[in-house]
Parts: sequence; structure tokens; C-alpha cells
Amino acid sequence: MEQWLRQVLHAHRYRSPDQAQRDVENLMISYPSLRPKVDKNPDDRQDTLCMYGTVPIHFKGHQYNIPVNVWIPQAFPAVPPKVLVVPTETMLVKAGRHVDTSGVVYLPYLHSWQTGRSTLKNLADELA
Repeated sequence: MEQWLRQVLHAHRYRSPDQAQRDVENLMISYPSLRPKVDKNPDDRQDTLCMYGTVPIHFKGHQYNIPVNVWIPQAFPAVPPKVLVVPTETMLVKAGRHVDTSGVVYLPYLHSWQTGRSTLKNLADELA
């Protein structure tokens, strides 16, 4: 996985591939349900690294595993990732304070993203 990730980040010309790799690896340690893939970013249709899987959300005493895609742009970590809730066939995304009906996640953590301080693991912690 480490070699594949390194190749992907360099092949897709990530500006800070070493930092991106460390951040992705740390995320996978804390959230093993999130795995990397390369796919077409829904915004610009460019091949982009995406962490996909589920994040455990606690709501009213219950845990729900919410399917998400975390799109990591080539300018990462100078530019924050984009998080989308990706509902299954039996799920419906309900708009709320931090999610719109198309599944785009809006968090203060993303809005105040700081290069060198903000991390994918901390973002996942905020989601959870």
C-alpha cells in the first residue's frame, strides 16, 4: 500500500506528496474502514486520490457508519479536502447544519483549514 500510494501521489503531481502520504497513512491507522482509490473528482473530473469507506457517527446513543468520500486535491495540504456523504441505495441524505442534500459536508474545521496544522485524521475525528 505504501508503494502504491507513493506512486499515485507522484504520478498525479501532488504538490506535497510526502506530506499527503503521511497524512493518508495516519488516517488509515485511526480509521481502517477508509481506504484509498483514484477516481474522477466530481468537481473537475480529474483523477484524484479519494479516501472512501465509512466513518462512525454517534447520534442519540447509537453508532451509525456513514459512507463518505474524502477527495484529496493535488494542492493538499495547502487546500483542504472535500468530503461527501455517499448514501447507499437505502439511505437518504437529509440536509442539516453540516451537510447539504447533495451530500457535501461543511465543517468549521474545513473552513479554517491550516497547512501544517490540519490533518485528515483530525478531520475524520470531527466527522465522528
